[in-house]
Formats: sequence, C-alpha cells, structure tokens
Amino acid sequence: PRKNILAEEFQQRKEETENAAARMGLNFPEDADDRVADLMDSKNLDVDFLIFTLEGKNDMVLEEENIGKGGRAKVEEILSANQDKVMTGCFLVCGVDDREVTISIRRKYIQFIWVGSGVSVMTKGR
Repeated sequence: PRKNILAEEFQQRKEETENAAARMGLNFPEDADDRVADLMDSKNLDVDFLIFTLEGKNDMVLEEENIGKGGRAKVEEILSANQDKVMTGCFLVCGVDDREVTISIRRKYIQFIWVGSGVSVMTKGR
C-alpha cells in the first residue's frame, strides 16, 4: 500500500511539473522521467540529487555531473559554481526518528529553482 501511495504522489507531481513546464514552454530531455525515477527509487543509492540547467530560451538539459550522490552539499557546490545560470532540481533528505522501540526513516525531496546572481535581467524576467 505504501508503494502505491508513493507512486501516485510521484505521478501527481510529475503531471503538475509537466503542466507548469508546458505553460512556460520548457522542453525537458527525453530521459528526464527515467532520471527522476532513479532519484525516487529507494533502492537506488547512487542518486540523491539532480539538477536541470536552462539553455537558450526554453531547453532544460541534464548534464552528467549534475546527477549523482552528494546531497545538499553537492547541490550547493554546483549552484555556487554556476552564478550565471538558471537551474532547477531536487535532492533527497532522510529524516530519522529513533524511539527506543522502533526506528522510522522518512525520505523527503526538496525541490528548488536557482537563479544565479549573474543571470541577466531579461532572463530573470522570463
């Protein structure tokens, strides 16, 4: 039952993102769904963040160095090195509740949109 809830939530968020991207005219790579699924897969320990970069007016690209392991720290490192870019993505955070009798681990995903300080005013206004 829990897996079904996560799958439904993932599908709902995917549709919301696709609808927002369509309204903004953004084109994501063909393998974007597979890459997001890798991030959401609790058995895949090799991916805990991904970052898409806006190229041109409406093309979102996913470079190999912008997906992998390293969590928030790696995301901050990538963002700070790309002050002239608009980027979006998410990273995994695990919450742990240790109560003597049981341990609960919750996976949460933090989504972000980054507009670097070096991005032109015209691009920021889009």
